[in-house]
Amino acid sequence: MLMKSKLIYLLLFSLVICNSCKVNNNDQPMIFAAASLHDVLLDLSLEYEKKFQRKIRFNFGGSNSLATQIKSYEAPADGVIFSGFQPLNLLLESEHVRKEDIFIFCENLLVLAWLNDKNKVESISELASKKGKIAIADKNLAPAGLYSYEALNNSGILDEISNRLIYLPNVRNALYTLSTGNANYALVYLSDLNSTGKKFEYILVDHDYYSQIFYPMSSIIGSELNSEVELFFKFLRSNYSKNIFIENGFIVD
Repeated sequence: MLMKSKLIYLLLFSLVICNSCKVNNNDQPMIFAAASLHDVLLDLSLEYEKKFQRKIRFNFGGSNSLATQIKSYEAPADGVIFSGFQPLNLLLESEHVRKEDIFIFCENLLVLAWLNDKNKVESISELASKKGKIAIADKNLAPAGLYSYEALNNSGILDEISNRLIYLPNVRNALYTLSTGNANYALVYLSDLNSTGKKFEYILVDHDYYSQIFYPMSSIIGSELNSEVELFFKFLRSNYSKNIFIENGFIVD
C-alpha cells in the first residue's frame, strides 16, 4: 500500500512538473529569424532575459524558407525578423503580417570572402579569371542568395562562373563551406565574417551591383504573445542593442 501511494505521488509530481514546463514554454514567444542574425540575437536574448526575466525562443534559417514554413504550413511563429522584403511579402499576401506592424531596424553589406592569399581579388569581376568554387546561398531559400545572384549578374560574370557555384540553404552555410575548405570563395554578409573564429580576407561588393539589404521585423497576426514580441522588439531598438548590432558588423541608423 505504501509503495502504491509513493507511485501515485511520483506520478502526480511528474504531471505538475510537466504542466509547469508547458506553461512556461507557452509564455516564451517563438521568433523566426534570418540565419545571419544567429549570434547577435542569441547574445541579446541573454541580456533581455536578465533585464526583463523573460525568455525568447528562436528558429533560425533562410528567410524565404522560414516565410514558406509560416505561409504554407502554419509554422508556430509569434514574430519574424527577416533579411530583405521578399519573405515578408509572402506573409503580407497570406495575411500573416500587417504592413503597419513592419519595422526596419538595421542593414547589412555583401562581401566576397576567401582564406588563401593566392585567391586574392580586387573586385568581384575578377572571379571570372580565377579558379575554384564559389559558395553562395540559394536565392530560392535565402535573400542572401538573391543579393549574390544580383551581384554576379550585374557585374557581368554570372554566365562565366555559373558552373563553379555551390548553392547552400543560407548565408551561414555558405561561409561554413568556405571555412572548411570546400569552396575557394563565398558571397556572404559583412556581419557573418566573425562567426567562425577564422580570419577571412574580403572585399566589399560594389553597392550598385545588388539591392539594399534591410532587416525588417514584425509580429504575426493572431499570436497570443504579441505583447511579449513587441517588448522584445522594443529592446532590439534600444541604444544598447543598436551598439551590439554595430559591433557585430551591422549598419544601424
